[in-house]
Amino acid sequence: WGVLLHRYNATDDAVFGSVISGRPSAIDGIESMVGLFINTIPVRIRSAESMTFSSLAKAVQEDILASEQHGYYPLYEIQNHSLLKQGLIDHIFVFENYPVQLDQALSIESENEENALKLGDISMSEQTNYDFNIVIVPGESFYIKFSYNAAVYEREEMLRIQGHLKQALDCILAHPDIAVSDINIVPPEEQQVIQLFNETERPYVNKTISQLFEEQARKTPEAAALKMGDDCWTYRQLNIRANQIAHALIEKGVGSGDIVAVMMNRSMEMPAALLGIWKAGGAYMPLDPNFPEERLSFLLKDSQAAQLLIEENLMSFIPPHYKGN
Repeated sequence: WGVLLHRYNATDDAVFGSVISGRPSAIDGIESMVGLFINTIPVRIRSAESMTFSSLAKAVQEDILASEQHGYYPLYEIQNHSLLKQGLIDHIFVFENYPVQLDQALSIESENEENALKLGDISMSEQTNYDFNIVIVPGESFYIKFSYNAAVYEREEMLRIQGHLKQALDCILAHPDIAVSDINIVPPEEQQVIQLFNETERPYVNKTISQLFEEQARKTPEAAALKMGDDCWTYRQLNIRANQIAHALIEKGVGSGDIVAVMMNRSMEMPAALLGIWKAGGAYMPLDPNFPEERLSFLLKDSQAAQLLIEENLMSFIPPHYKGN
């Protein structure tokens, strides 16, 4: 589980909560004492890039054994010593290795006394303050249960985590000495999706947008190319208008790499103007008429725009010394 958290968070250090009995074996008669000794403690899993899983498991076991004597230490005290405080853990990992089976505990009585105390109809319920818990129940096979707050996590997300955990376990069981960084958590069905989404190779088209547009105009000259409200231009009409603009710009001296400023409202003329600039070999720079005059002056000067395409009704927005261009 710690390795999976490493992969999710792109780190080699993960912390989660774990529930323990909290009954220190060093105290005589602790198993016969009545009371709630359950405690929640943080578990820290750290690994190195070249570390194998078997060596990581051994290191974790040694850490757990060394920390048993502190299992009774209150969680809130541990959190107070951490910079993360209550953010130290946000879910818990529970290993339910109860010594008494539930069906054996449903009815308890003494065989030696006729009036002995009997316990019956016992029921159990579990509750935590965390939105996600992973529960491991041992037996002939391990039973893994995800308990989560449906208002925080979606079922699809839990199913993905389930698939990742199962894939990691399968990988580790097949190769116990595998490097932690090499553990595969992606199941085959998800791997297929990843490969499919990454198959983005396409033949390279060494043509400009204006060239591709002209090819389409030759193929479907009467097809609709541009619509705005009730107006509609065909590819032929749009191409003719773009050529007119391109020729006018070329006559003004616009050539390859020159910048042409454009100040236009949304209209049929706008895409025609952009196509015309490309056909002339230039690059367009859009200008917003709502910009302050100082901003417009700076953009025109800094870009060294060769020409300015502007609608007549927007001329008042242009600085005076550019209106002649």
